Parts: sequence; C-alpha cells; structure tokens
Amino acid sequence: MELKNRLYPYPVLSKYSDDYVGSIFSANIDYEIEKDDIIFKVSTVLENKALNDLVSKGDAYISVHLECPSTSYRELFKLKSFADKIKLSAGMVNKSLQAAFFVIAEKDIHNFYSDDFNEMYEGLEFDIERHNILAIGEYYKIPINKDYDEIKNISSIFSIIPNYNKEANLIKTELISDKIVVENNLDQEKLKAL
Repeated sequence: MELKNRLYPYPVLSKYSDDYVGSIFSANIDYEIEKDDIIFKVSTVLENKALNDLVSKGDAYISVHLECPSTSYRELFKLKSFADKIKLSAGMVNKSLQAAFFVIAEKDIHNFYSDDFNEMYEGLEFDIERHNILAIGEYYKIPINKDYDEIKNISSIFSIIPNYNKEANLIKTELISDKIVVENNLDQEKLKAL
C-alpha cells in the first residue's frame, strides 16, 4: 500500500501536510529471519501532546500496515508500545514487503483539538470517527531475502503415467490418492485426429 498525499476533513499529522506545526510522527522498521519466521522490530516516535494523550488513554493506537504484493498478504498490527516486535511466518511474504505506519482512532473522538494545529485551524475542534487516521508515518518497501524457497521442495500434486491400452480414452484421471493421477493414452492415431 503505497502512501499518497490526500486531503482529510480534519488535521492529520504527516510529512505531506502542514496541518500540525512542531509535531513529529516517525517510524523505523528492521527485520531478521529466524527459521520459518520473520521478526520485525519496529520503533516509533510521536511528538504531539494531544495525540500522545489519545494513545495513552486508549482512544487511539499506533499501527503498522504490512502488505506483500507478491502473495497478496496484508494485515494491520496494533503496536503495544512505541518499540514493539511483530512475528510473521516467512511463507506469508515473498520478494518484498510494504510497511506503512499510522496513528488510528480506536473509538469516536469528540471535540479534538491540539495546540500544535496550524494557525488556520485556530479555535476549531474536530469530531473524529473510529478507525480514522490521525497521523501518517513513514512508508517502507522492504526487500525480503530468504535463503530458501518454500515452493522448491514441494512435490507436484499431479502424476502423469502412460496408458498403453489402445481401447482407452485419450486421457483418464483418478482422484484416489494424495495425487491426481493422469493416464495418457499414447495412441498416436488418436492424437493426430485431434
């Protein structure tokens, strides 16, 4: 999920806008591969009193959205603290992973105001609905370099065997085992007729 500059009907702390003055929401992500898992170490910095108050009261939370274009995996993780770890099965991702950080409203917030709002919002308060984005942090495209390929060692679900019976149909399939057995009639005359 690549982040794009968009307009919101309320102030959002991000590097794309000047809705806040003197406030920061930044994030960092690193990872290491341990056997069949990827351990992500995330750290965030939120320098805004009003938003920090919302997070500490549980009215908002800091999150990271992980998405893999190759496998269509996507998930939003609520961080338990400003520095947290996320464990993910290595089989869920391949080649690269996109990570985007947000502060999101956990519940409806009424009359929200920050002393760090840009002066154009002076004296204004906002009602924020649950799940709305309050702050947008960094976006990362992380190359995932696994030393192995999970699919390489998986055997095929098909077993193709010849059928020498000239009276048999061109192809016969059986679903009686772990594999799909395909019997191919090798009668060249039947093949030419197709």
